[in-house]
Amino acid sequence: MLKRAISLALFILLAFLAQNGFCAGSGAYRLEVPDAEAMGKGFAFVAQADNPSAIYYNPAGLTQLKGKLNLSLGAAVVQPFTTYRDNSGRPTDMRRQVFTIPNGYVVSNFGLEKFSFGLGATSYWGLGTYWAEDSFSKYVATKSDVFTQDVMFTAAYELNDNLSLGVGVDYTKALANKKKKLLQGGIGDD
Repeated sequence: MLKRAISLALFILLAFLAQNGFCAGSGAYRLEVPDAEAMGKGFAFVAQADNPSAIYYNPAGLTQLKGKLNLSLGAAVVQPFTTYRDNSGRPTDMRRQVFTIPNGYVVSNFGLEKFSFGLGATSYWGLGTYWAEDSFSKYVATKSDVFTQDVMFTAAYELNDNLSLGVGVDYTKALANKKKKLLQGGIGDD
């Protein structure tokens, strides 16, 4: 019994210590800003989904849009920065960069009463770092960029006033760049 209690306590302690690692998950560089209205609602938007960004959140919500054509365009601007302090307390500032994350959605029913179709584009991965070439990270990375482009094709059909079916296809293109110095034994950096 004591052995089980110790094992359980150890498991809980390890799970508690590792929680930050689980939180980052694969979304560590994810920057999800596909729509200002949805972001303003804390992304609690999937069930409502009554603007053109439903293409991203819930394609079945396209049938809630009234009118033959609905359009939404936007962008987010992000400027990340940080300071690294080494063991001696000496600070190194990351160089500032500006990242613009665009989004655009267009929805139409093409005159069909029960159908809606949508085309959307956004980027949900896109950040970078830029450290001086003589900084602490010169052999790991001086400049790193990750960027994606996501294009979504969607369609929805309204079965009745309370139920719609939606389907979508995503095409994602990703680009990653990394620069660093190479340590060459005895002859310096390159």
